[in-house]
Amino acid sequence: MTLVLFLLLGFSCKKEKQAAEEKAEVKKDTVLNYTNLPSLQELDDQATQLVAPWKEYQDWERSFGFMERATTKEDLLLAVEDLLSKQDTLDASSPPKAFQVLPIESRQKVIRTHLMQLKAALQDETPTDSSMAAIYRARNSWRNQMNVLLRSPLDSVMERALLAPEIEEENPTP
Repeated sequence: MTLVLFLLLGFSCKKEKQAAEEKAEVKKDTVLNYTNLPSLQELDDQATQLVAPWKEYQDWERSFGFMERATTKEDLLLAVEDLLSKQDTLDASSPPKAFQVLPIESRQKVIRTHLMQLKAALQDETPTDSSMAAIYRARNSWRNQMNVLLRSPLDSVMERALLAPEIEEENPTP
């Protein structure tokens, strides 16, 4: 009887030890490998020239590069927190006049939303693949909109025409 109890105790301890080792391996294996992310949209030459003096945008892009190069979840979390901080600064800044339009502003808000989702996923230790892909798509959409605005001045003219009634209501003529 004692032998049976000893065997059962040893067997259950072995299972607990294996489970603990597997959990430790998962914790150690925090190296990130995002292979299925969308390729990044480049800015046209004209857009690149316009954003060159926009310091807040350049800082944001530099932080995005840190996020791209993050290899552990801890590094990625730090990069995301930095990006969110830079996003606040970017939102409060004055972009070039060509980019002071609603489509650009709304895409910045979408990026912020996806960054917050990624931060939550990292803190909850849930998969981050879909959040990272969403951030890349949102950034591509933002940059593509910058390119489109500069290629098609009609878009900005139409937007200003649509907003003109609102501007007149805010500033009635005496």
